[in-house]
Amino acid sequence: MNTLKYLIGIFLIIIFSNTTKAEQQKNIKYKVNIPEVKREPKLSAYLSAMENGNHQSLIGHKIDSLLTRSPINGAQSSQKTAVYLSYDKAHLYSVFMCFDDAPDLIRSTVSPRDGFSQDEDTVALHLIPFANSQQMYGFQANAVGSQIDGMFSEGVGWDLSLNPIWFTESLRTNNGYLVKIKIPLSSLRFPPGDVQNWDFFVYRGIPRNNENAFFPQYSTNISSRISQAGTLGNINVERKSLKIELTPFVTTKKSQSKSSLSREAWESHSESDVGLDAKFVWDDRIVLDLTMNPDFSQIESDEPQIVTNERFEVFFPEKRPFFIENADYFSTPLNLLFTRKIIDPSAGLRTTAQLGDWSIGGMIIDDESATSNSKISKEAKISVSNIRKTIGNDSYLGLFISNYSKGEVDSTNIALQTRYRFNENWNMDSQIAYSDNSSNTSSNEEGALYLTIGGGGEYWNYSAKAQSVAEDFNSPIGYIPRKGITEITQQYAYRFLAENPLFISYRTEFELKNVWDTKGTYLDQIQSAVVSTELPGQTHIRIKAINKSERLGEDDYATLSQLTTFNQNTFFIGVESLWFPFIGFDINYKQGDAVNYQPANGLTPELAKLQQTVLSMSFKVTPKLKFKIQFLDNMLNTAADEKIFSSRQLRFKTTYQFNQDWSLRLILDKQKVNTNVSFSSMKDQNIIVGDVLLKWESTPGNSLFLGYGTFQDEYENPSYVTAIKDEEKSLFLKFTHRFN
Repeated sequence: MNTLKYLIGIFLIIIFSNTTKAEQQKNIKYKVNIPEVKREPKLSAYLSAMENGNHQSLIGHKIDSLLTRSPINGAQSSQKTAVYLSYDKAHLYSVFMCFDDAPDLIRSTVSPRDGFSQDEDTVALHLIPFANSQQMYGFQANAVGSQIDGMFSEGVGWDLSLNPIWFTESLRTNNGYLVKIKIPLSSLRFPPGDVQNWDFFVYRGIPRNNENAFFPQYSTNISSRISQAGTLGNINVERKSLKIELTPFVTTKKSQSKSSLSREAWESHSESDVGLDAKFVWDDRIVLDLTMNPDFSQIESDEPQIVTNERFEVFFPEKRPFFIENADYFSTPLNLLFTRKIIDPSAGLRTTAQLGDWSIGGMIIDDESATSNSKISKEAKISVSNIRKTIGNDSYLGLFISNYSKGEVDSTNIALQTRYRFNENWNMDSQIAYSDNSSNTSSNEEGALYLTIGGGGEYWNYSAKAQSVAEDFNSPIGYIPRKGITEITQQYAYRFLAENPLFISYRTEFELKNVWDTKGTYLDQIQSAVVSTELPGQTHIRIKAINKSERLGEDDYATLSQLTTFNQNTFFIGVESLWFPFIGFDINYKQGDAVNYQPANGLTPELAKLQQTVLSMSFKVTPKLKFKIQFLDNMLNTAADEKIFSSRQLRFKTTYQFNQDWSLRLILDKQKVNTNVSFSSMKDQNIIVGDVLLKWESTPGNSLFLGYGTFQDEYENPSYVTAIKDEEKSLFLKFTHRFN
């Protein structure tokens, strides 16, 4: 890519992003001054008020005019809700009185933090302490007081890694339920000053009616979310200049392993270790997180997804707390930080800060996974920084810099990115990225461009994306599955409300994607059309038709002497439902044409017949006992119906929540791949994984984990007649305690 592209891109970004605040959309905000109280609100008083209807003596500012976002935008909620907001020097309080004309239909389960599903009756308080911020705290509780907390980022969505200390109380009543949310002010980050003005939403979800209600209204007519919030004014706070949280942990692990390749007897291993997570907060705005010798033994395995016969790298989401907390500070339109590529961190340092209109993120990591063979490799040093300047309402300009260094390899990424909101319906995200890579044998400099423009209203959505990535663009800790291409994608969707009690709405979607290589040669075109319908009980039916024209050549396969076109037509149908309070399901079926991307040695890719089935079922046996079963079936046959491969995975998960603190989890996972070596270069494989975890967690950082796991992998190796079988079983204990 030439320099002119970069100069033009930078010029456009600066022109768009330096719009003054006066030119931005001005929203009229609802503002309320909530009272400061001398004593904590008691649920017993609100219970009496629910029963006798006398609300005069209740503490707090009352909000009782929630409006729905769905199923109909701007309608009065089907059930009466009254929210009372107040605060004292140490806490912010919200008491939700949730009336219900059918209390027996209220859904709720006793769940661990972030553990209940969205088909349960819930309430929430959302807070935006920083003016013009892109981020929003979320504190959500169900009807029995189980908690979910997270951080919402405009244009990104919810990040549930946030784990502040806060408290809930709940009561079920004969005409609904009560929930009190109590948030220590020390758990929040907010701007300087003893008098605060924070933006907010209150929320209630009624899943049996597909209903989500907010105050102030969170309208589908406006594409941004945070700009629609109201304001809690004149909150008097007492600040601490420095807060320190120390969470040391101790782990011990005993394991046994054996392999039919090298030994038949079990070989025992044992290890004990200590580590530390530390958090330092200055002036409630600047946060420094430190982790030393982190341990992630308690993290459960990845959710199943189809990975066989995939042409490009498959994305697996991050689950490790250190990396997902405040992840939005490091996010970019092109994913230049994919922390799953940091395999075994030995230590890490992260800082995040909100300083007026500036948000700052920085991280340094040592990755020991690179030292498995010290004779040929060294520990990787990783550093990342991302700085954003908010400009007006929901717009920003940002600079991202990362460096990956291991031995003689050194790779740097620099990116300039922006989000610009034209008005309440339209916005733009863009990015210019540059990579500088060197080793003892070579060096190169390459770039990438990204631009998306999107808009939406009550019934429609449209987006257009253009992306160009050079062939040698390198991001060792990024997720960019396809390089050397330019692609343009357009998506359009329209929603129709149904005047029928059995149907809530219909939706149509259309997508067109075109791909060229960097020389301008046409490669792919994908066209798809979707028709879906929404029914009561959070039930959705989705039908999709896809036409794909894909060209592969000698750059992809040595056996192809020229570009060859593969025309593929596939059909998809999916049904998901939470209609019944005790069972939920999601069933997807796909059939049609697909390319055999991994042909046997010497063969060219051929068009084949595809069948895929993905099934997920969740059972709530009791308010404390849950089961989840997932099944994936992926089959590819030749045009003559001869098997190329079959891949199946079955995962069973059950959780028993003794109370809010204690839980027991069991996971059994079996994956099997059978291949026909006449057509496929993949190998047979049979993996069985077992995982049992007993967990106690009273508050974040105060926890005990006792786990047992087994792993068995049986696979083929061309050098051996019989399959190789690796086995491992382990027992671990981990204890953490939080000091603050």
